[in-house]
Amino acid sequence: MKDVKFPIRFDASELCAPTLSEKLKMMRPMVHEYENRLSMVTDENALQALITKAEAGKLSLPEQKMAPGDSGSAIYQLVAVLTHEGRSTLSGHYIGWVKYGHKKWAKMDDSTVTPVEENDILKLSGGGESHSSYLLIYKSTKVNYKS
Repeated sequence: MKDVKFPIRFDASELCAPTLSEKLKMMRPMVHEYENRLSMVTDENALQALITKAEAGKLSLPEQKMAPGDSGSAIYQLVAVLTHEGRSTLSGHYIGWVKYGHKKWAKMDDSTVTPVEENDILKLSGGGESHSSYLLIYKSTKVNYKS
């Protein structure tokens, strides 16, 4: 299997038309502020409260004029990975890896669930008979703002 690298944070703005790409760049400070707030929180309950507040649109961020329902972001966060371990897709073993908190991941191997570090997820890029990422699932980074 070929070694294929993938990011935890994927910026799709480079794939957009130039006019949309420029519009998305205006939202970058808000996305970075949100990510910085998340990275500074160490208490799990406080972190979950901050995420809930942001998803409900109650996190005070600088006002931007965007269309209703528009997230204003082309940034995606990796939330799940399906890997395969073995010589071919006809034999071997599939394992799921799911993000459940800020930089916290769980390895789901049949009925066994174990916590893993985010750095371990980046090692699932394949090469040889080790775990090879088969399916990557990304979630868009929503930017909520007061209108």
